[in-house]
Amino acid sequence: MLKSKEFDLYSSAREGFIQSDYEFLTELVSLSHLGIKKGEKTAKFHDSSIRLLNYIIDTENASLALLLTKTLYEIQENAKFHLTANATNVRQLCELILIQFSNSKAEIYYYVMCLLNYYENSSIVYSNIGSILPEKIKEMDGNLYECYDLSLAVELLHSYLIIDFKKVQPLFSDILSDWDRFEKGMSEADFSKLLWYAFILEQDELLEVIINDYSNLLNTDLWSNRYYRYIKRNLTNGKVMDDEKFHRAIERFKKDKAFSIKEKEVIVKCIHSFVEGSQNKDFKNKVSKTIITKSVIKLAACNVPPNITLADIKHTIDIELAVYENERMQKMIRTIAVKALTDSKKTAYFVNKRTIEKIKANAKDGFVLIEDKSEMTSIDKLNDKVLEGTRIEDEGIFNWPSTEVSGFSLASENEFNGLNEKSALRKMGYHITDSTREKRWEALQRAVPALGLKRVAYTIAGFVKMRKGRKNGHEIFKNGIEEWEYDLKRLKKTYYKKDFKWPKT
Repeated sequence: MLKSKEFDLYSSAREGFIQSDYEFLTELVSLSHLGIKKGEKTAKFHDSSIRLLNYIIDTENASLALLLTKTLYEIQENAKFHLTANATNVRQLCELILIQFSNSKAEIYYYVMCLLNYYENSSIVYSNIGSILPEKIKEMDGNLYECYDLSLAVELLHSYLIIDFKKVQPLFSDILSDWDRFEKGMSEADFSKLLWYAFILEQDELLEVIINDYSNLLNTDLWSNRYYRYIKRNLTNGKVMDDEKFHRAIERFKKDKAFSIKEKEVIVKCIHSFVEGSQNKDFKNKVSKTIITKSVIKLAACNVPPNITLADIKHTIDIELAVYENERMQKMIRTIAVKALTDSKKTAYFVNKRTIEKIKANAKDGFVLIEDKSEMTSIDKLNDKVLEGTRIEDEGIFNWPSTEVSGFSLASENEFNGLNEKSALRKMGYHITDSTREKRWEALQRAVPALGLKRVAYTIAGFVKMRKGRKNGHEIFKNGIEEWEYDLKRLKKTYYKKDFKWPKT
């Protein structure tokens, strides 16, 4: 009797489309039973998946989408059925990312990306991924990124690692630029993944200065973190590694299920390259010269000179920062040691917020210069607080921020482009994702009196500039850019008093 029911379940050829939620759930039970078979009836599995995914694409039912994608992910993990072995399934998964689900969107997207990224090692899968994902991801990128979910962003990095390595670094830099949005709820697994992507891109130091709790997260017992510490320690010491121990560790890392086949392949290749480099070249014995600088620059996208990018600023350097007698910055009384970041050509020296706090603590008896476009920041030796320098603008008047990306623009333009300003506006309820124009306007009506029109306008312009600054950003973030510029126009109509130059967008 049981065998008969099981046969009926598997052989129920539901041709055509699923017509109701009830039929969907019945089909999902069938799919789950196929998963239990662990590799048998592969054709039926893909046929059933096609019907179920079609129903989600047609209905955009978020609850059923979450149930389906989670079930498919668990089947993939346990039964080793891979949807990527079927080209239609791959296209359908990509289509799910284009749907603005009413709830659980980031979670649904995450399971979809895992289904795409964690594939079996076969020529069919490589062909399906290689022929479909590179084109589809152009449409998917914006929806994935603007969920501001770190697990999801890491999987987007993962996809680019698979199909186009050149796009990994720009995306990594974007994530760090928007770190205030991504850091909430970061798990140990998220951090570990981000750590190894930083390793691949040689941006370990930049990651360290961006993440406040870096040391505690690094020193957990998670094996991938322990392995990272082992590799970095040996690279830093410049000693020849024990060959047997090194290869044992490599083999163990290859078995880590938290990383995909492609991720492990790239990481291991980088490890071999770096280890060979450290053993064949005595780069630890470079002659170091003391660099004394009159100022440092606050690390922010708006402060990066036009000849370099944020991604280029990945090298740590020890410098001596001048401490002056008074705020006129003429007589240097001493220097303080600062660990800064720079590019390969040492174009300029950058410090993040945490380093600025250390500089403040070490410069209590004098004044230092920290550049932030038009603002000159110094340390008040009496009150131990940051002083505002003279700004290049008339009192009560400011230039409306431009949203065009044209390199180093007017100094005052980027005054409110910092991550803290983004957070302040978001806390007022302003965001593009899962919102309407009216909801955003309600948030802006609260924000303008509380934060000031200038602050609100500059922050929104910063959103636009950051997206336009990404490669193909005008296309990828078309919807977001249009909505932000719509809000700027509405702000102009309602609050503009003709006391500043309006931006050209």
